[in-house]
Order: sequence, then structure tokens, then C-alpha cells
Amino acid sequence: AQNALKTVVDYTGADVGVFYRHDFGKLAPYATHAFSESIVKSFELGEGVIGEVAKHQTVRQLLKTEENTLVLRSGTTELKVQSS
Repeated sequence: AQNALKTVVDYTGADVGVFYRHDFGKLAPYATHAFSESIVKSFELGEGVIGEVAKHQTVRQLLKTEENTLVLRSGTTELKVQSS
């Protein structure tokens, strides 16, 4: 999983990355890139952006914005983003 995540991060140019595994209705971190696993949070299906995307099996792109339109809190950070 770690090698696959590194490949995805390199391909997409992402600064950080997390693979989650679905385990009995909970999303648990499985592999991480560029930060400590100890700060990565688990999520219930439907909880936060990560849980919503997993629950509805959709893709969302989050972009940084100067307008500070939305604060996204994930298991790793807090970002001001614009959802597309």
C-alpha cells in the first residue's frame, strides 16, 4: 500500500496522501505519505469530507483559494479550500 500511495502522490503532485481501508463501517488509515501516522484520524462512513466521499463513492477535488471560502478539517490538517 505504501508503494502504491507513493506512486499516486508522485503522479498527482500531491504534497500529502492517505489511503484508508474500510473496516466494519469505519475508515481507518492504511498508508500515509509526508506526515506521521499518529496524527491521521479514522472516520465513520458519512463523517466529514473523507467519510462522505467514501459513503457515496464519489470523487471531490479540493483546491486552495485566497478567498477563504471553506475551512476543511481532515485527519491531518486544516485548510481553506474551494470545493469543485
